Amino acid sequence: MIKNNMYKKVVILSVVLFSCSGFFNIFNSGWKSYIPQELKPTKVIYEVDGTHAFGPGGINEAFIVYSLSNDLADKIKSEGLPYLENMPSTVMYEKLHASYENLLANGNLAPEKERKERFAFLKATGGQYKDWQATPVPDDEERWNRNRNKYYKQWVREGVPVEERWERYRGKYRGHDTLCKDISLCSFYGDLTQIPTSFKSSNVLKNKTLEELNFTDEIKSEYIELLENIIKSPNNYYSYGEFGVFVVSPQNKKAFLLYRD
Repeated sequence: MIKNNMYKKVVILSVVLFSCSGFFNIFNSGWKSYIPQELKPTKVIYEVDGTHAFGPGGINEAFIVYSLSNDLADKIKSEGLPYLENMPSTVMYEKLHASYENLLANGNLAPEKERKERFAFLKATGGQYKDWQATPVPDDEERWNRNRNKYYKQWVREGVPVEERWERYRGKYRGHDTLCKDISLCSFYGDLTQIPTSFKSSNVLKNKTLEELNFTDEIKSEYIELLENIIKSPNNYYSYGEFGVFVVSPQNKKAFLLYRD
């Protein structure tokens, strides 16, 4: 009897784990294909993968750089924002998003049904983006700055004066780091500080694990500088998806996927 019960538990657990692995597979192994269909084929030239192979083991983050073909870069450069706004994938995402919002607005969905609808929506919209905008990214764009969203309510609740807020949340490498605020790569990922390249090679960080470091500490400084220059300069474009932002720079013939859940 005990053996039978144990067997049943193992089977049930296996089914649950298999189901979970299928769910999270969408947001892990699938994130590399989160590219608008019209911008393919692209070639991956650099990537840092901070996603988990299985289960909700914390925050999933990734940074990937693609090269754009000369023809595609020239087309985006000449047609600009209208080209991106009128891509079939953009139009489709807008329709799917509106339909999903209407479904939720009814308020009559059972929890299980709502989870299934959410799962189907996320699966259908991977690699689709809407509300394309031209750079530079505005300094007050809160959707970009995860830190601002993450700590704002806490600061208000604690009554922390504005001038003290960022100082209170400095990282553990005081004196060597730069605060991640405003529009930057590290503020997008929710890192509090950005450690200079010269300090990253020191013995202080040598034996740190990925969990102990900021995600952006794993990204080469040349790509951090390139991306931050792109999002602060005109004539580039960006758009948010369900789990990140896609940045296109026709001048540099590159595209960037900044993924976070």
